[in-house]
Amino acid sequence: MKADIGIYHGDEAWALKGLGIDFEKAFQELGFTTARTDQVFNGIRPLNARNHFFVQQGQLLAFCSNLNLIPKNTICLFTHYSSDFREQLKVLNRSKGVIFFSQYQEALALSNGLKDDISTSIIMAADPKKHRVLKEDELNKKLIQSFELNSKREHVGFCLKYWEKNTYQSRKSYGKIIEVINKLAKVGIPCMILGPGWKKAKNLSDKVKLIETEYENYEHFYNLMSIFTSISINEGGPLPLLESMMCGATPVATTTGFSNELMLDLYPQNLLPCMTESNDIARKIISCYHRTANPLLVSQHAQAFSFLNAAKLISSKFFQ
Repeated sequence: MKADIGIYHGDEAWALKGLGIDFEKAFQELGFTTARTDQVFNGIRPLNARNHFFVQQGQLLAFCSNLNLIPKNTICLFTHYSSDFREQLKVLNRSKGVIFFSQYQEALALSNGLKDDISTSIIMAADPKKHRVLKEDELNKKLIQSFELNSKREHVGFCLKYWEKNTYQSRKSYGKIIEVINKLAKVGIPCMILGPGWKKAKNLSDKVKLIETEYENYEHFYNLMSIFTSISINEGGPLPLLESMMCGATPVATTTGFSNELMLDLYPQNLLPCMTESNDIARKIISCYHRTANPLLVSQHAQAFSFLNAAKLISSKFFQ
């Protein structure tokens, strides 16, 4: 039987595979039948579906380059603009729809040749049932203690992997992150980085807690963050910003991706230009550290951006 929506993603556990799984659950909750695959890089034929939903432009481009085709009624989530966008246009402009996570990324793509009748933007989604403010007895204290942490909400948190690819390092501002953490460590503010690979980082304070754990455990560590910080210069999300806010962390972030749309109403004072120097970022975090927002209010604001609400917007525009 032909499914309503075929969902395509890679086999990496986080975040693209997670997006595919969570969107599938949301579409099913809305009454759509689905099929899903994580084999987009391996020359799989199109799924037996009326519509084809790719969780990122890289997944769609890999799929099409392997098979030299684009399935009919293809919808693609677009994360962030890159230097090879002109090449991507050849595929994107043949899609039924391209969905951006921020109005800025959409405007950039439109100004560089994307057809305006196929584009729309939504704030990226997270799962408010998973990512929420946890009560004391809901925290996985055994896991938390294995990283020599207590269960207090007292850390300045970051969430990203450390990857020694030059374009990723510059886009994610690794050097600036290290500088900011070192400055915070000097004044006694505890920091943690959630994500793999950071033991390879050089010149990072030995006081920072490096948390490598399964993505299924991330909410327990988001709940230990008083402030969540994202200082990338080019983002599709950042998805951890939304997830951490759902868990009650006060945001401090650069104006990239959907941070403007997510924070402008309630936290405009915590939005920083992308090229802000590390000294100024550290000063902003220090000024916020002892006067953070009520975690429940932060969470309540963020929970509107659920996968179910995103799926409703997408289906009303493309799947009716």
